[in-house]
Amino acid sequence: MKITASPQQFAELIKKAYSLDHIFLLKLIDQQFDIAPLCEESIKVATMHVSLIRKGLVNDEGNKLTIIGQELLVFIESKDERKFVKKKPDVEGFEQFWKEFPGTD
Repeated sequence: MKITASPQQFAELIKKAYSLDHIFLLKLIDQQFDIAPLCEESIKVATMHVSLIRKGLVNDEGNKLTIIGQELLVFIESKDERKFVKKKPDVEGFEQFWKEFPGTD
């Protein structure tokens, strides 16, 4: 497995508090590699795996990429010089629903 990142992509990863270690683990998970033995052997790998879950890059079980995790891999594999932007959840839809929702029964 080969990971190539431009200096701009590397700087963008650092700004978003990601490391190349995170990218490598994401690629392993994306390729459905069982990382449980790696986590058992190394506290550092286990901590990085928990970090992926906490950052929302993989699901709660830690075995499947979330949309943000997939977008991060697409970003690092792309050759253009765009910035990585995390998409925020649609809060406006919920706010509109909550305003129209009756306050009492």
